[in-house]
Amino acid sequence: MDLPTLENWLWEAARNDYNLSPSRYVAQNGGEEVLPLEEALVRLQEAEEERAAVDRELGEILRCLGFSRPVVGLRNCCG
Repeated sequence: MDLPTLENWLWEAARNDYNLSPSRYVAQNGGEEVLPLEEALVRLQEAEEERAAVDRELGEILRCLGFSRPVVGLRNCCG
């Protein structure tokens, strides 16, 4: 994408009655795809489950390193 020269930009601003609203100058590529609410909720639940699993794993690693953080539901990595 080529950037406009200052001269071209000033000409464009003058042509638009010096309206410098960003929406005039930022390309709108047909809008964004809107995610249906149900799909957004499913993705949110999946992300929360993944975060909880990673948090449990981190807790187990920290416990194995000697930090006291109770962790439930992971295998014992310390032997």
